[in-house]
Amino acid sequence: MIRGQLTISRIHSNTEPDYIEIRFCDDDAAIEFATAKLSLADFAAAVTGLARVDCEIETRGLEHVGKKMETDTIEFQMPKGNCNDRKEVARDIVDRYCPMGWVPDRYFGSQGSFFDRDGRLWARTTIRRWVANE
Repeated sequence: MIRGQLTISRIHSNTEPDYIEIRFCDDDAAIEFATAKLSLADFAAAVTGLARVDCEIETRGLEHVGKKMETDTIEFQMPKGNCNDRKEVARDIVDRYCPMGWVPDRYFGSQGSFFDRDGRLWARTTIRRWVANE
């Protein structure tokens, strides 16, 4: 069994009828892994006892469900030369420095993403991995 969170929202839309969205999140994996979409009538039927109500379900990140997310930080030296778009350069080279089994964050838009050390430009980002839950 996994511990998680459930969110039920009524979504108002200008392009389609209002609907209910139900989202499921695995606490340890820190990932929202499923979203269900139901019409208002189908949601009402479900909460009043009708079983197996039709809905649309979108899933993602199922390979991480039931695991524990760990985070760390890596720093790497940026290439010498004029970096007109240092964020793009960092995104292109971060995989060279990321340890095997970890996934780097490619945002590079926070204040601490770039810094100077010994007169050289460095980049810093968060890395993540998912390990078996004990």
